[in-house]
Amino acid sequence: MRKFLGALLAALLPTSLLSSCSGPVELRVLCSNDERICNNWATEYAAQTGQKVRFLRLPTSAALARIRSLRTRPEFDVWVGGPAENYELAQTEGLLAPTSLPASRQIPSQFKARNGSWYGVYGSVLAICANPTELARKKLRPPQSWRQLSQKQYSGVISAASPRSSGTALSLIQTIEMTYRNPKDILTGIYNNVGRFTNSGTAPASAIASRQGALAISFTPYCRAQSLEVIYPSEGTTYEIGAGALLAKSPHPKRGRAFLNWLLSPPGQRAGEVGNLKQAPTNATFENSLAKLLANPHLKIVSKPPTRAAKERNKWIDWFSSGRWQQ
Repeated sequence: MRKFLGALLAALLPTSLLSSCSGPVELRVLCSNDERICNNWATEYAAQTGQKVRFLRLPTSAALARIRSLRTRPEFDVWVGGPAENYELAQTEGLLAPTSLPASRQIPSQFKARNGSWYGVYGSVLAICANPTELARKKLRPPQSWRQLSQKQYSGVISAASPRSSGTALSLIQTIEMTYRNPKDILTGIYNNVGRFTNSGTAPASAIASRQGALAISFTPYCRAQSLEVIYPSEGTTYEIGAGALLAKSPHPKRGRAFLNWLLSPPGQRAGEVGNLKQAPTNATFENSLAKLLANPHLKIVSKPPTRAAKERNKWIDWFSSGRWQQ
């Protein structure tokens, strides 16, 4: 709760106050990844290059809203973390600065924008995560499909992120939309079973690990980091391209490009692993790369191009915000 309030307060603070709290900062990063990885990126980059980094952690949709609100007086150089469709939307609004990066040659074409407006930095697969102890206590069996997750027997035991603030939540919507003819029926069932909506897509796993529910919808690295059981729904699931981009009118574009290039290079890709939190690198030279993960024959992957997902994003946020799914 304290971390959530801290992030919320930081999101509301004016730029001048944020700057005065920490003194002069050379590189400013808006980070929508797990806070531990955001911190490790900043720490490792500073250690390896001597470049001071300050980051602010915000969920993906909240980060996009902040960038929009400050388009005439940008405060950040780089935005990194969160599903690529949000970056696709940002670039159509002129919020990103296309750039060419030497290290991007090792990133497969499907994990980066053609015009260089964003690059995939890491990836992970969406899953249902279960706390076996809590399920047993409630005499429930682990669901094996999205449809099962929508059944009333799981009422109140699910933790999931809100589509109004989280890119992870929109990944769930895309999965159901690509899997079912009537996706709103399945989503209505799932959402009415959620006992707690979180602001961030990384939070549901932590919530059920602390017994605030029995099931979470999140990307697998966050679930495995909490020692939860990972379930890939039988209908199929999608994956996240966690992106990074140089922001338009960046106060320090050269430093921003250097940081982005580092994120795509082997040292930056290795910095995306913190303890038992391990995201798949997009750099094709890695044995555990995202491309190799998605080639696993035991995974049934359904995906939508980020360009198409970006166009449909607002429609689904409006549907969720209207409350028409509530029963």
